[in-house]
Amino acid sequence: MWLEGRPTGITLVHQSNGGKTVEFAPTVPPRGGLAYGGGEFHCQANRVVFAGKDGRIFSGTNTDEECSPITPAFGSCASPCISPDGKSVLFLHSDGQDDSIGLTDLSGNDWPTRLVHGADFYMQPAWHPGGQQITWVEWNAPHMAWDGSEVKLGRVDPITKKLTSIITIAGNNHTPVFQPEFSPDSRHLSFLQGAGDRDELILFDLSSGQRSTIIKNRILIPPAWVMGMRVYGWSADARVIYCIFQEQGQSGILQVDVDTGVSREIELRPYNSFSQISVAPAGNRFACLAASPYAPAEIIEWTEGNIRVVRSSMERPTPYEEISTAQAVQWKNHRGSIVHGCYFPPQNAAYTGRGLPPAIVHVHGGPTSQADSSFSFETAFFTNRGYAVLSVNYRGSTGYGREYQQALNHHWGEYDVEDTLSGAHFLIANKLADPDRLVIKGGSAGGYTLLNTLIRHPGVFKAAICSYPVANLLTIVAETFKFEAHYYDSLIGPFPAEKEKYMDWSPINHIDQLRTPMILFHGDSDQVVPQEQSDEIAKALQQNGIPHSYTVFPGEGHGWKKPETLETYFGMIEQFLIDTVVKQ
Repeated sequence: MWLEGRPTGITLVHQSNGGKTVEFAPTVPPRGGLAYGGGEFHCQANRVVFAGKDGRIFSGTNTDEECSPITPAFGSCASPCISPDGKSVLFLHSDGQDDSIGLTDLSGNDWPTRLVHGADFYMQPAWHPGGQQITWVEWNAPHMAWDGSEVKLGRVDPITKKLTSIITIAGNNHTPVFQPEFSPDSRHLSFLQGAGDRDELILFDLSSGQRSTIIKNRILIPPAWVMGMRVYGWSADARVIYCIFQEQGQSGILQVDVDTGVSREIELRPYNSFSQISVAPAGNRFACLAASPYAPAEIIEWTEGNIRVVRSSMERPTPYEEISTAQAVQWKNHRGSIVHGCYFPPQNAAYTGRGLPPAIVHVHGGPTSQADSSFSFETAFFTNRGYAVLSVNYRGSTGYGREYQQALNHHWGEYDVEDTLSGAHFLIANKLADPDRLVIKGGSAGGYTLLNTLIRHPGVFKAAICSYPVANLLTIVAETFKFEAHYYDSLIGPFPAEKEKYMDWSPINHIDQLRTPMILFHGDSDQVVPQEQSDEIAKALQQNGIPHSYTVFPGEGHGWKKPETLETYFGMIEQFLIDTVVKQ
């Protein structure tokens, strides 16, 4: 089973034994409502439970045309998980203020019970195969899950439906943990844990309490921006674990022998980016999302070395000769620190060019995120039209170790700007781009970096492409939702103690120094960065006579979903670049 994004919304679909793909309950849109979403559904045999857009948990079978709600419409839910006996469902719940782990009867006849509460945030609840124990991850503000969190273990009383004991297995405020899972043979509780600059996969023996580390010195824990993330899974016989690892803008999958700890990387070419691994409950096989340098995400099934493409997100593959493949690059900024990135040269077999190409310096969002080397429609749009693209993984990006990720703490708006600027200088020094035709592009947190770069280093970039940027730190702190309420404590500093710094590093307070032509976009339904952030920027650009255009897309949120929006967006950008860069 998987989710598919359609112009009309998200649809849950399934496929049995490689047969026909069938939509499941298309009239009820599944949507996890916590953090940035995720954790929409869980299935056991032919029974499916999923979080609805209205905050309810729904239940049905994969042959049902309609599903029934088993919880009331209250707050937001995510990560439903059916108990081994098929009678109960664990789920995450939030009313916007208080978060908890709920328990409800699969029949929907009983009122839900608040099983676990008291912490600020929860994720990744899971049942023990015996059905009387559960595990989960929790953490408290001002920390984010990737800064410090805890794996908990509790026992559920089948009569009272309450936890009779709760113990902390691993983690603390300064050590992140991720994805606790019980082994299918009931012997172990496994989890990922930060260990210095890298991560480990640890087994906790539920009988003896002994711990063993079976993967060491790998980058395994992704930033948990969404619920329901999975990076490893147990084989049905509990003898093997399949685990995704990150390295230098790419990822791979390890096959680990549980008894010996011996691991090997599975050959999965041409794919170089993996996520959401799911191991079959029978047989030696797994499915996951996989992307390659030449095609966007596909669902693949791996069985003993054989790969089957289950579903592709692109109907007609673009010829290889039309696709620019990434080159992992690194350079030093003015402090002497190493900065990482992915460089995509211009690529179009039908055309040649003279001189050095114009280039797009792309700043990813997050900022706790990364740009990888797999296929990107947006990157291909530019490289196919003669632009080079440099995706900057500035300090603060994931995928290069915890020290690199945490380097941005208390320096957001400073180090990211330095690294973006040094990326432009890297292109110039290595004759990879025309220094007079550089463009900067970013959205959300990347838009914040874009604005600060243009303000503090005018004249480097000829044009800017900006989407839903963070422009006013004072208002974003006041208006942001619970999940990010204290995120800026680590990025900037605690508020209001560091109020002066928030004011000084807000682009809107220095917008009179901006002189670069800009095309600006926002969605009027954005719940992450309010439209007022872009409204302020557009007003200032207008008052200062800076060439710009500002478009607000109706019905769009933090990113574009509608085909007509995408068509307008790319068409406007192409003409903007022709007018500001190509014709100059």
